[in-house]
Amino acid sequence: METGGLTLVKRSPKTAVYAAAAVLAAAALIFAAMYTGIFKAKPPAASPPTEWSAGGISAEISTGDQPVKALQTGQMTVMLHGLDGRPLEHAELILSIDMLEMKHRLKPVPMAEIAPGEYTADFVPVMNGKWSADVKITYNGETQEAAHPFTVFR
Repeated sequence: METGGLTLVKRSPKTAVYAAAAVLAAAALIFAAMYTGIFKAKPPAASPPTEWSAGGISAEISTGDQPVKALQTGQMTVMLHGLDGRPLEHAELILSIDMLEMKHRLKPVPMAEIAPGEYTADFVPVMNGKWSADVKITYNGETQEAAHPFTVFR
């Protein structure tokens, strides 16, 4: 049957039922895939630790094994050692945290020594993005600076 340039084809009711069943089956498969999480994004990974050394001191700077989230308390940890591998005790560490893209800086805070050579400080990043932890390390009258880049997620 033709109507002004448009061709209409007669289909049997059986064909319409098969087409509807195919559409419903496809929708059910998509729903099942979404419900089971096949299309879920991977959770963000924690930033890897930074290995640093200078002036007879080595350090591992880390935000831990969980990703840092905006407006939630995070913890920066510095493991401080001499070149002989022994923990360096009684050092003075000051942590400054900057958001690289927006020039936000959190107030610098002293890091507490919680075990021989292990120093920590809590912080709360105000937004997601690329950040840098700058650690000023003073040991035996010498001051060094180390940096640790990390990412903050929502």
